Amino acid sequence: MQHVDAYEEALLLQIMNSGRSAMGIGSGAAKATYALTHGLTELEFKYGIYIGRELYSIISRSNSLAYKVNPLLALQDFFGNLDYQLVYAEENGKPAVKAYGKAIGLGFKAHNFEAGMLSGYISLAEKKMLIFNEDRCIENGSDYCMFIASGHLPDSNAAISTQQFIEKAIKGKIAGNAYYSHLLWQPLLSLQYSNGISKLMGNMGIEAAILEKKGKRLEDIIRLLNFGSLKIKSVRPFSATLEFDSCAKEAFANMALAFIDGFLGKKRIYAIATKKSNGINYVFSLKGMKGRK
Repeated sequence: MQHVDAYEEALLLQIMNSGRSAMGIGSGAAKATYALTHGLTELEFKYGIYIGRELYSIISRSNSLAYKVNPLLALQDFFGNLDYQLVYAEENGKPAVKAYGKAIGLGFKAHNFEAGMLSGYISLAEKKMLIFNEDRCIENGSDYCMFIASGHLPDSNAAISTQQFIEKAIKGKIAGNAYYSHLLWQPLLSLQYSNGISKLMGNMGIEAAILEKKGKRLEDIIRLLNFGSLKIKSVRPFSATLEFDSCAKEAFANMALAFIDGFLGKKRIYAIATKKSNGINYVFSLKGMKGRK
């Protein structure tokens, strides 16, 4: 992969400088998407290595004497800001990392990206190649996540079905850190994947509509997915506003709109978008299509 772009570096710095948060990693939608196929879980892990190396580069340029003396402290602080506490350890004579955080009930080992970040960052810090696997996971019944330097690439998650996706994507009540969520989505929003991901999200919106009958409001689902802030003004005719934080890119907004469109019954809305410059938020006015309920 090429050197990280300015956008990804800005997200890392936002997390690093944000201080400790109770929001947690969350990001169930992104993690469930990566679990759909073995190829996507491999992409998630390799992207994690790339981001871990870039975080190390950022830390090595910082003015913190404590980080220069002990760069692993910076990695602990980074994940600590996401309420994911790292403890360096050993497991059967191999370097290992325990991580304590809040589970959101995904039901599978969900931290391939984090395993990649640990691999990329710690390899540079220790000046030797270390490849970490997630051996135990809070999302799969363990009290903590355990990452072990196994020396080989992690096995891919058993892929989940599209029918399982939406249940796992919005499981629990923790939306997670928005900056971290944007970071996780980046490979999937590239030109190579963005059209396919938008189509997938349209189909997932259709699946999610079933949950509305069980008391899940569309506004709540969008919040749990970290897909912006949706405020519905009226249902019939449909009228709403959808606003994203200043970190959102156009491809991310299009993905969220595709999900809402699917939820409401494909092609039921049109969106009038205002994109303001200098990092100001995307704002969409959503209206029901004429002739459709």
